[in-house]
Amino acid sequence: MKGLWKHKGKKKIKGALAFSIISISRLATQTGTVFVKWKRGGHTGTTKKSLVNEHGEAQWNEEFKSPVTMFQDSKTKEFDVKAIHFSIKLNRQNKRTAVTVGKVKINVTKSINEPNPVIKEFYISIQNPSKHKHKPILLVCYRLVLDIKIDQMEPLLFIPFVQEKIAQIEKGRTKSTKPIVSEEEYSSFTDNTSIATDSEVDSTDEIDRQTEMEFKVNFFKKKK
Repeated sequence: MKGLWKHKGKKKIKGALAFSIISISRLATQTGTVFVKWKRGGHTGTTKKSLVNEHGEAQWNEEFKSPVTMFQDSKTKEFDVKAIHFSIKLNRQNKRTAVTVGKVKINVTKSINEPNPVIKEFYISIQNPSKHKHKPILLVCYRLVLDIKIDQMEPLLFIPFVQEKIAQIEKGRTKSTKPIVSEEEYSSFTDNTSIATDSEVDSTDEIDRQTEMEFKVNFFKKKK
């Protein structure tokens, strides 16, 4: 009831979110494997494990999709915030249990219906700062499109613009360890009150889960 009351008088628009977890850099370790767990509302997922190289880097290039239900204020035309939570996990050599390196939360709302996907590096809020000389950096690509179904979303990593942008960023790493998003911008972003809390992000979980179920049912009906 709380979620329904919060969205009273707002326009409901269904859409789809596609995002790619590309790579991580500036890890304090040069051994072991690393993977990323993500959460978007009621939807969760995990990348495959990737080996950390001698430069403290690992790569995935994995893409995920999630249905979204956006709510737009009828007066201001502003949308409620949607965010993705990322948790970076590390498996050291000879260790069975993965430890959490750090976390980052990304507001994807501003990318609604942008002509091109957003490709950015984000500082990771690390769990144990004393063990890290620098904050690790996560490279992510994402796109949120309204009035579209999941199966209509174009794979992000096949888009020439995305390929060129990623190549520029990775080439720049050899010259500098500074990410596209500065530490000041990162701090203001994560401290911004418009960023969703867990409860705010989860308020439309049931609606999004229902949308995903409808998609799966229709998909299998078509196959029959």
